Amino acid sequence: MVNHFLYSVRLLHFHHIQLSMDKPILMFQRIDGVDVLLFGMYVQEFDERCEGPNKRSVYISYLDSVKYFQPREWRTAIWHEVIISYFSYARERGFAYGFLWACPPLKGDDYILYCKPTDQKTPKADRLKAWYYALLERAEKNGLVYNIDTMWNQYFGNKVDPMKIVEKTKEVASAPSAASKAATEQIVNSK
Repeated sequence: MVNHFLYSVRLLHFHHIQLSMDKPILMFQRIDGVDVLLFGMYVQEFDERCEGPNKRSVYISYLDSVKYFQPREWRTAIWHEVIISYFSYARERGFAYGFLWACPPLKGDDYILYCKPTDQKTPKADRLKAWYYALLERAEKNGLVYNIDTMWNQYFGNKVDPMKIVEKTKEVASAPSAASKAATEQIVNSK
């Protein structure tokens, strides 16, 4: 099937195509004897065979959850851990860039999970952005993320390849936390 698709693309004279691996990542919890889907995210992975700006990049395109997780006070910490763990896993597999789609849905829109509780709140853009930044800052503090930036800065601002920074810092220090700190300081100082 894939070979037929690639052959068809070549016949149409496309110069190159962007193949990605699309994955749903789901989390369930057993509540009163029933497995309940509480959290989902769709990711797209573009490996080293991809050309252009998507090369070695992962995108979390959609995140969605319902408020039924127990105990309630752990919900944010668990969602953060799932996302951070995915980025860490992607980094171990050779991906250099990770992106989050940070736009909240409009009231009544559902990205993944259909029919949320009517009393579940939809975060406003500022609150969602702060939620993501808290997640990313925690990951950076633990040496799992080397740089926090926006797509605008990444593609239209100063061009800094985090993998080149990491290679330079390996000469200075071998500990991941020291490399992360040095890479972050270099990026901040270059802006």
